[in-house]
Amino acid sequence: MTSEIEVRPKPALPHSDLREGGWLPVGTGMTGYCENWATLAPMNLDDLLQRYFACHDLAAVSPAMLEVGVERLRVDLGLEQDRARRFALWSLLFMLGQAPELDVAFADAADREAARNFMDLMAASGGAP
Repeated sequence: MTSEIEVRPKPALPHSDLREGGWLPVGTGMTGYCENWATLAPMNLDDLLQRYFACHDLAAVSPAMLEVGVERLRVDLGLEQDRARRFALWSLLFMLGQAPELDVAFADAADREAARNFMDLMAASGGAP
C-alpha cells in the first residue's frame, strides 16, 4: 500500500513564525511549499488583535501596549509579501490611524485603488480615523 502523502523538504526561510520540522505535507489539500504557516488560514480581526495587542478588545489595551503593537504591525507590513495579508495589515493600521501612505504601502496600483475604496467606505460609515 502506497501512501498518497508526499513530504518535501521546505526551503530555509528567515521567518520566526515557521513551525519546526522542516517539511510541508503535500497531497493533503496544501500544494507546494508554504513560506509562512500563517498563510494557510485567512486573516481574522480577532486573531490580529490578539497577535499584536494580546487582547481582543482595544479599549482594554494600555497606551504602551498599543504603541508596541502598532510598531510590530508596521514591521510585519514591511515584511509581508502576500498582497491580501499586506492589505489586511494596512487596513488595521488605517483603522488605528497609523497607516503609511498608499504609495509607500502598496507598489501595485490595484492595491492602492482597493485601499482608497476601503478608506471611502470607512469614511461613509463614520468609522474613518
